[in-house]
Amino acid sequence: MEERIISAFTLLEVVLALAILAIVLSIAIPNFSQFLEDYNMSNQVDKFYSDINYTKFYCISHHVPVNINISQNQIEALTNDTNSTLIVQDNFSYPMSCSNNSVTIALNAFGIAQGSASCYIEQKNNANPNCFVIQSSRISTGRWINGICQQ
Repeated sequence: MEERIISAFTLLEVVLALAILAIVLSIAIPNFSQFLEDYNMSNQVDKFYSDINYTKFYCISHHVPVNINISQNQIEALTNDTNSTLIVQDNFSYPMSCSNNSVTIALNAFGIAQGSASCYIEQKNNANPNCFVIQSSRISTGRWINGICQQ
């Protein structure tokens, strides 16, 4: 008679593998969730940065002054002439705080800001970047540390 060799996993081996997998997932999932949230916050700051740059180049190319209104949940850029034109309007997923509660930055026809603003994402995070600064012709992003947006 022919002998058959049966190779398979025992119930004990399967249970042990599932237990190890459960332990690894319980460690990894919270870290992944925080990584995903930080990534989304970084994307928000990057999107905001590109909106400001687009507005700046619009000023320069069309030779018109523009007002940028930044509130906790939204950015809006309108031309500062008789027929106001909406250039940019975006909503934030994460609330942002600025130097003041509501900030208006005026860009002249050369794209130079008449005021300055420093804004950051309110929620505790490790996102890089998580803040931005607008000063005259410079727009920069960085990390919010001790009340300052450091590049």
